[in-house]
Formats: sequence, C-alpha cells, structure tokens
Amino acid sequence: MTEASRSIAGGTCHVFHAFEVGYSIDIDEAARRVSGADRIALASSDRNVAGADFESRPLRVSIELAPITHERFTVTPRAHVTIFHFGAMSVRLDIPLTGVTTALPQLARTLVGQADLLHAARTVATEVIQLLGPAI
Repeated sequence: MTEASRSIAGGTCHVFHAFEVGYSIDIDEAARRVSGADRIALASSDRNVAGADFESRPLRVSIELAPITHERFTVTPRAHVTIFHFGAMSVRLDIPLTGVTTALPQLARTLVGQADLLHAARTVATEVIQLLGPAI
C-alpha cells in the first residue's frame, strides 16, 4: 500500500454530547423562540425502510462556537444542536479530517475524556436552554 493510498481525502469526525434538559420541550414554542431553527425528519434509507419518523419532529439549530484546537485537530466554529420533544438535546461538534490514516488513532486518544470539548458542548447547550426559556 502506498503512502498516497493511506491519506485521508476528506471527511469529518462528528463528536456528539447528549444532555437531558427537562421533562419535555414544547417543540412548537421552541421553534418560535429560536431563530434559524428547522424541523428535521428521519431520512428514508435502507435502515429506515418503513419510513419511520418522530411524532413531533425535532428542531435543529446551529450555534457559533469559539475555535478549539487540541494537538493537531481543530473543531469547526459551529455546533449543531438537535432539540427533542422528550427533553433531550444533542450537541454535535465537527472535526475535519485531513492528512494520513495513521493520525486517526491519535484523534481517538485525543477525544477520550476531552474536557475542552465537553465544556464547549455544555456552553452551547446552556445558550440554547436560555433561548428556549419556558418551552422547557
């Protein structure tokens, strides 16, 4: 295998943090309170052949984020938050992948217990909770 065949042509590592923010969230009220929020549906795919979907479709919103760099990896400056009616919130942070595949184990080790990423996700979740206000 040549060095070129082991290079990463592109991709993204998605880092998810889940938070329980309340017993329930009024998604309609949340949509009114958070500008730029969009309802999302489960995509039709081989894994979702029956066309299953959420009864109350979640909201997705993007929030600006201070840049985070750890070792050679940098998180993009935008977090993606999914808000669910059952009181949960998912915060996704993205790390662009470039370079060679031999760097992937280093990325995996870097992600384990990474306090900066958890702090960033909590900061974003707190900002969204404040936007939601009485919708929670």
